[in-house]
Amino acid sequence: MLRQFGRGSDRGDRPIGDQDRPAAQLALGGVEGGNQRRVADQECPDESYLMTLDELNAADEGTFVAALSFIFEDSPWVAARARPLRPFADAAELHAAMCAAVAAASPDEQLALIRAHPDLVGRAARNGTLSPASAGEQAAAGLDRLDPEEAAMFATLNAAYTARFGFPFVMCVRENKKAAIVAGLQQRARNERAAEIATALREIEKIARLRLAGLLAA
Repeated sequence: MLRQFGRGSDRGDRPIGDQDRPAAQLALGGVEGGNQRRVADQECPDESYLMTLDELNAADEGTFVAALSFIFEDSPWVAARARPLRPFADAAELHAAMCAAVAAASPDEQLALIRAHPDLVGRAARNGTLSPASAGEQAAAGLDRLDPEEAAMFATLNAAYTARFGFPFVMCVRENKKAAIVAGLQQRARNERAAEIATALREIEKIARLRLAGLLAA
């Protein structure tokens, strides 16, 4: 039975794939046999559902896409294009199918996917309008606990990066700490645009892998 999981959780804004899980559970290898498990009792976007991989494989298109819509930030078309490759044997296979959909997408669609991601420590973070997944990821990297000077530095770096490339800086912050994120932002701002698009898409794949692992982990 599918159970819709909304914002009424008593866990508040705890992120998908919460950082207090063992690290092994956050790798796709840690969810092998995920079709035998329920998704974690964590807050997911309103559109998502608690389900096993078997249920996901059997779901109609609307349910399948809704359950996975947050995996690639605000881009449900990725799940829709991966769905015809069902059944998926495990989370790694599903992730590979979704990444293949992104790789086959048009350049405009790929740019739209990158632009769907919020700035790190940007307006959405300040206004409290980040998705639960993005909020959890930024918090895990300590980006919700910056002093005013650090926040101003991020604002300056973000503005320069966006002005150069026309899209926000994207990094899998769950795999990095604050100093590494700042260094990456400074270094990548010197890239050529085509190289930076490719880098951003690789980082998005990493983000999606961890989100999917959190969704299907027990």
